[in-house]
Parts: sequence; structure tokens; C-alpha cells
Amino acid sequence: MIPRRWRPLARRAASVAVIAATVTIARRAAPPTLDQRVTEALARSRGSALDHAVAAFTDAGSVFGLTGCSVVLAAGGETGLGLRTAAAGSLAWFAAQVTKDVVDRRRPYELGTAELLVSVPHGSSWPSGHAAVAGAMADTLAHELPRAGGIAAWLVAVGVAASRLHVGVHHATDTIAGLAMGALAGEATRVAADAITSRRDA
Repeated sequence: MIPRRWRPLARRAASVAVIAATVTIARRAAPPTLDQRVTEALARSRGSALDHAVAAFTDAGSVFGLTGCSVVLAAGGETGLGLRTAAAGSLAWFAAQVTKDVVDRRRPYELGTAELLVSVPHGSSWPSGHAAVAGAMADTLAHELPRAGGIAAWLVAVGVAASRLHVGVHHATDTIAGLAMGALAGEATRVAADAITSRRDA
């Protein structure tokens, strides 16, 4: 059991390790067998109604989804939490966009291994920006909501990550990297918020 005071550091180290591992995988000429099998399994069409539903749900990890979540929190009286969620999600989105240049990875639909069910996305396949935003929101909410709420938030984030495979725009390792980036963004936002609060109260 990791002592409580070391848990944040352990989470950060784990996230960095995951990101580093997926970069190595993404740089390969072809996806590893497990990565490819998971991606193709989730990308398989389940019928037009479900395909449309997943294509709509995937936007929960978009900037629009982030804005909606933050506004709902603020409207419900959780203005501070709404702002922290918006900050974490924005940081995750920015980090994902900047690091897309690290690996020029082709998307599954470009490789002919999946059908494109959404608008043509921009940039490299690695990492998933939607998964990063969803992960940042989940990490922030899980830190401040009761346990059940935190679990629900992470289930939605994992669902968004899986939906990116289904709509044909990411490999499994892209979304895993995105979730890890989101978790790091959540941690960074909390550190910054705590520092601001400490300086204000000093």
C-alpha cells in the first residue's frame, strides 16, 4: 500500500510511464497485434442506430462537451469546480494538440482498418485529444465528488476513449495516452489551484 502522501507522485509517475510507452508503440510502422485487435474489435459496426449514438456520445470529450460540463457545474452552484474542470480540460486539450507533432501516426480509417463515422479530424492519431479532455474532467471531478460520482466520471471518460476507436479515428494506445494526459492535466490544475489559494491566504 502506497502511503497517502506519496499517492499523487505515484499517479503522476504512472501517467508519464504510460505516455512514454504509447509513444514507443505509436512510432512503430504498424500497430502491435494487441493494439490492432482491440482497435478493430471496437471499431466494428454495431448497426446504424448504435453507430449514430456513439458518434454523438464521443463529443462528450470535445471542447463543446467540456464547455457544457463546466457551465452545468457553475449553474448548479459549483462555480469553483466548474472553473477547475474547464482549466484542466483546456490544459489537456492543449497538451494533446501540441504533442501530436511528436508522432506522425496514421489513423485507423486512413489505414483501411476502420470506417470513419465522424467528421475528418485534424492532426496525427496519437494522442487522442477527446480522451485527454475526458480524462482531465474525470480526474478533476473524481477528486472532489463522492466516490460513486468519481467512478461514474471515469466510466464516462473510458467510454469516450472507446468511442474514439468505434468511430475510426484512433488506435487503442492513442486513447490510453490521452487518458493519461488528462490525468496529468487534472493533477497540474490542482497543484496550481492550491498554490494560488495558499498565496491568497498567506
